[in-house]
Amino acid sequence: MLKMEIMAFTFMKKAKTEADVDKTYSSSNTDAGGEKIGELGGKIDIDKIFSNLLSKDAKISEELNGDAWVGKVLSYGDWGLKNNKNTIFGVAWEYDLAHQQNPNTFFEYKNFQIDGKFNSADVGNYHAGYTGIIAGVSQRAQYTWAGLGEIAKGNNVLGRLRQIIFNVSPNGDQK
Repeated sequence: MLKMEIMAFTFMKKAKTEADVDKTYSSSNTDAGGEKIGELGGKIDIDKIFSNLLSKDAKISEELNGDAWVGKVLSYGDWGLKNNKNTIFGVAWEYDLAHQQNPNTFFEYKNFQIDGKFNSADVGNYHAGYTGIIAGVSQRAQYTWAGLGEIAKGNNVLGRLRQIIFNVSPNGDQK
């Protein structure tokens, strides 16, 4: 687990593959040639890694229809970032849930913030909106599906139903 956490916080300079990291990593050298970008429970600068992720997934989104996009961005889909513990976003989300009494991890991406923070759920919503627009899914449809997803989880069911029925975006989600 330690190795995964350390790997999650580094943007690799020298080591380009998992094998390169394994060759470089040791108990006395845990950075594997990387650059520290932050800490759990604090700020993590994701400018480089998130830009790369958006670029990669934008290309995939160009080939998706609405149904395929929804399947990818659902909580446990390929792009359900906060639930994917193989990414820094999933690791941070799990850490924050386990340490709710402490300050939460927040991500810094091109100075983008929501209420002074940008957490794993916010990163996932940003990613979903970005890829959704590229996939041709309207903002209104994205808000409706996000609202329906929250209703399915039992979150503010009546409020979200009213917003969907009366076409009030963003249906209780972040814009």
